Amino acid sequence: MHEVPGLAHLAADRRLLKLASACLQNRGVRPIINVELFDKPPLGNSSTATPPHQDNFYFKASEPGIALWIALDDMDDSSGTLRYVLGSHLAGLRFHEWDWGPAGFAKNIYDYSDADDDLERSPGHLYPGDVVVHHGLTIHHASANLTAKRRRALTINYVAEHVAHSIVDDLYQPALIFQIDGSQLKAKIPDWPERRVLAATAVQCALGRPQSVSIAGSVAIESHQLVLNVDGCMEEAITALICSGHIVKGAQRNDHDVSASQEAPSHSGVWILHDDELEGIWIQSSCGIFVDICSLSSLRKAEHPDTAAVAQQHAAAGMLRDGLHGTVSKQHLTSFQCAHRTIGLDRDAGGSEDRLIEEANVRASQVIWHREASSHTASSTVLRLDGMRPGWWVVCGSWWGRVLGREDHDVVSAIRCRSLWHLISTYSEDLDLDEHAVQGCKATFGRVDSPGVLRVVQDLDPSQAGSLFLDGAAKWLIRADRDILEESWSGLRWRVLDLRSDLTNLGISDSLKRRLPEEPVR
Repeated sequence: MHEVPGLAHLAADRRLLKLASACLQNRGVRPIINVELFDKPPLGNSSTATPPHQDNFYFKASEPGIALWIALDDMDDSSGTLRYVLGSHLAGLRFHEWDWGPAGFAKNIYDYSDADDDLERSPGHLYPGDVVVHHGLTIHHASANLTAKRRRALTINYVAEHVAHSIVDDLYQPALIFQIDGSQLKAKIPDWPERRVLAATAVQCALGRPQSVSIAGSVAIESHQLVLNVDGCMEEAITALICSGHIVKGAQRNDHDVSASQEAPSHSGVWILHDDELEGIWIQSSCGIFVDICSLSSLRKAEHPDTAAVAQQHAAAGMLRDGLHGTVSKQHLTSFQCAHRTIGLDRDAGGSEDRLIEEANVRASQVIWHREASSHTASSTVLRLDGMRPGWWVVCGSWWGRVLGREDHDVVSAIRCRSLWHLISTYSEDLDLDEHAVQGCKATFGRVDSPGVLRVVQDLDPSQAGSLFLDGAAKWLIRADRDILEESWSGLRWRVLDLRSDLTNLGISDSLKRRLPEEPVR
């Protein structure tokens, strides 16, 4: 069907995307196959019957999708409309056997029983253009077309875009590596025509996501490349492609011109996340700069954490920006997850000043941050790493957090993707990545034991929890210049960006504040 004009990209029709998304928890969706045609000849016999089966037996997506079954002809039970087993999607995957009969349909449910037959339901009479939707685990079948007319239907199978990479056959996983080229985004695509069209359709679906305003742009296939032209909305297009599971190379550091703000956000202090699954620390400075970390609680207990669990952690540094109606957003300047994104926050339903709801960093559901009481009025200090590597260090009262981004030569540093684990698991062969890709970013958070003695509470390397980060003996900070602090063990130099307290907790006894301008250093 990819060769038929007008049908090749039917799966990207915004009306169908909106319907599919509504059935999959209002998420972005991607087609598994562009379009399939089921054409039952008139006056057929048993050889033209479609045996009972479940669609996700073929695709094996980690979260089953849905099928949109579109009638092209007038049809009813006598012409072989689909019949469904009521509630069968709730019972999981059934055993399928190879069908060696004349129908040639690949596999069917071997133990289809009278009990299944009793639960069968029909959608009744269908007119051309009617759409019937069924779950990827719904058992369905169709009898032969016994009428003198043709019985044709188109089917499009969709899955939520965040699980598209889990389809068992990589034939249907258009995972593209885009390169920024001026106002265009370009990606190499395979030679097989069906896969090329599927890749183009997947990109069109990403641009037409029902969750956001449709992005103006055109998709073309030129030689061995897919070329996406965007009309003044490059950032929106990149975000849409990342959400859809593709990656974008050529991303630039966006922290070069960041300076401290004189406007103190109302959320300054230390915020703690801790429940049965997650633990996290978010340190918010008075000048807007923040550092945070979030990881699975189980990591701390694992003797040998697997790469997937480590790569699913979150750590970032960025700017907090106040919005309308009490909302705020965390704009990432550097992130362990390679996506410099903006995350929205809101107060809980009770309007508490000490609880904030954030969309998840590690899991799909929302998370709730609680303000650490002793830090509410604490003054803060912000250090910024001097050099080619992004880095931020925030101290707030007795709490501190230090985040180092990736070095410029790290291949991951110029990539924007949905998550680090998605990058490693999907693109490792294309980019020659291995589990060491998780080591390019550093994040360490903790408490001050005494001036110049800093103990680790949480780290991207869970084995570091409880150790000393500064010990005043082998590891300490040195005053290298009037507003520069240097690490004794690494030589990294930190510039004081904003100073609203002294540096005693970091082991610098004489007050630097006296020797700096009263306004924050820019």
